[in-house]
Amino acid sequence: MSILKEIARIVEERSGIITYERSIYRILQAIKMTNDIWEIVSIAEEPLPLVTETINVLKERGFVKINNGIYLTENGKKLLQDLEVEDLIEYKCKTCNGKGIDLEQFKNLYEEFLEIQKNRPEPVREYDQGYITPISTVARVVFATSRGDIKNKDVIILGDDDLVSIAVALTNLAKRVVVLDIDKRLIDFIKNVSNDYNLDIEAFVFDLREPLPDEYVKNFDTFITDPPETLPGFKAFISKGLVTLKGERCAGYFGLTRVESSLNKWLEFQKYLIESNVVITDIIKDFSEYVNWGFVEETKAWKLIPYKKKPDTYWYKSYLFRIETLRGYKAENSRISDEAFYQDVEGSCT
Repeated sequence: MSILKEIARIVEERSGIITYERSIYRILQAIKMTNDIWEIVSIAEEPLPLVTETINVLKERGFVKINNGIYLTENGKKLLQDLEVEDLIEYKCKTCNGKGIDLEQFKNLYEEFLEIQKNRPEPVREYDQGYITPISTVARVVFATSRGDIKNKDVIILGDDDLVSIAVALTNLAKRVVVLDIDKRLIDFIKNVSNDYNLDIEAFVFDLREPLPDEYVKNFDTFITDPPETLPGFKAFISKGLVTLKGERCAGYFGLTRVESSLNKWLEFQKYLIESNVVITDIIKDFSEYVNWGFVEETKAWKLIPYKKKPDTYWYKSYLFRIETLRGYKAENSRISDEAFYQDVEGSCT
């Protein structure tokens, strides 16, 4: 049995997460690039519990040492040499940072949004909250605009930690902007901004685990959301999004990470989309960067990392997905069970 296969087997047994030889290889590549645990998790693109368990096994085998960072030992360096572990280089566009869009003509929108969001409510752990950087929010809206999903469209945002509703309304392009969120603090903030800037945003407190009232069913062209990365959470948010759409060839947007979702979990998400007769049209890597939340020391991630240091870079990132409904698409408007809604074995950031 190869060393990678052996380590993968041990990590899978301990973590309960399906682990591949390539998973271990990617983590070794990340350790070769940086000694910062948060950056290692980001670069490796594997669930944080899998990464931290791998580091534990590598330490037990004498391949790494831990001292306010993750460092290769001489045995570890030899392991990388024997395995011919290559440097991982990203050839990312420096202008758009890999997003594939030009924000120059939306510069005024960004500056206005940047100022408005300064007084936003801080995320709370209770609702699995965390918001993306202002530039990520505006970039998402600009991308949706470029795909024809904002101008003269009825847009609904399901859960709005990122204040997407405000950014959409500031474009003055959408016909209607509606936002539903369980957090009254956020809804009150959005309402106040809407009143102050005459944005006409319709904002309501709503728990997306509950069935949507009739006034939100089949009344929108586009939905935008960021589902919890458990299968029940994903289904709850995406099904509610699909329920809001007017019919076929309408669009939905959402983000998914690799920090809290393995590719095996992504497969389950994609199976659900296929079963719903929905197609993925776009996936953009690391489109959104998350601001480091203030409650990191209360999270499962903090308990798992092998040394205690708060992150000082944007390490938590999500891929942007765009989907379209096809003829005969299916959507359920039922109550979703609370079971494992916000957390599962791969999650760590709540």
